[in-house]
Amino acid sequence: NSFIGLPHRMELFFQIGNLTFVNDSKATNIASCKEAMNSFKDIYWIAGGIFKEKSVEDLDNHLKEVKHCYLIGKDSDKFVQMLKANKIPYSISNTIENALSEIKNTVKNGTILLSPSCASFDQWKNFEERGDRFKSLVSEMFLT
Repeated sequence: NSFIGLPHRMELFFQIGNLTFVNDSKATNIASCKEAMNSFKDIYWIAGGIFKEKSVEDLDNHLKEVKHCYLIGKDSDKFVQMLKANKIPYSISNTIENALSEIKNTVKNGTILLSPSCASFDQWKNFEERGDRFKSLVSEMFLT
């Protein structure tokens, strides 16, 4: 009961009103992302980066709680067909900043989940840097 968990691994780090923010930046593959998808409800998912697997279709059966997807990074286009097939609304946000800006203006309750299913090297040095940036942006944008 006393184990807090590790940073960047389904890290519930901030709540404000009816919004919960989860930093799962370490989810650089489909298997890790599936665990996050199965752990939360009313998900507003931030995904993308450098895709390193064959197909995103392995996520198909794990998207039932996703209300909207915000695509970031180099290989965000790899997710579009799967999102369309599952009738999940999405935005091409390109950056975490843009995704969070849209979320701030439109989402009133739910889980904001950074679980990218991709490597971070297109925009950051590593997944830790990506997760830290996510957390600092959330603090800047949602505390003001």
